[in-house]
Amino acid sequence: MTRRTILLLILAGLLGISALWAYQEMTDQRQAARRAAIDLAECRKAAERIEALRRQPALAQQNQRATNETIGLIEKSAKAAGLTEAMLVRTVPEHPQRLGDTVYLEKPTRVQLKKISLVQFVEMTHRILTDRNRLHAKAMHISAPSAEDTGSLWNVELVLTYLIYDPPKIQK
Repeated sequence: MTRRTILLLILAGLLGISALWAYQEMTDQRQAARRAAIDLAECRKAAERIEALRRQPALAQQNQRATNETIGLIEKSAKAAGLTEAMLVRTVPEHPQRLGDTVYLEKPTRVQLKKISLVQFVEMTHRILTDRNRLHAKAMHISAPSAEDTGSLWNVELVLTYLIYDPPKIQK
């Protein structure tokens, strides 16, 4: 054998080894890409589920929120809407009541406002009724401050509620 033939055989052997190594590396990377695609699909499903749960309306509090928290939220919203303390006459929390035959209690808070504009009322109510606060307007009564008054100021009585999850206790 000539020196040239030996060098060609060595070169062919090294090329073969390099090709096998490259093929093995490509196979490993292909498997990693498949695993990554599966992980991505699972992550997208989880993200869709989280987004669906996030968009779903919150039905009830897990327990009763502090009365002071609800009153504080009402006062903060009233102040942001430009109402004075004289306009926010009364905020009265009432006792929770079972909602039919369900596992929920409804906790009402009665709010009385005097001589406010409709713009102030709408702004305050909008701030209170955002999804994050989980409060709902159950009833509202709007009236003129007096029979002769045809101005832009109104008296408002508003009943705000939120739900509390409270399944009945089972007697043993």
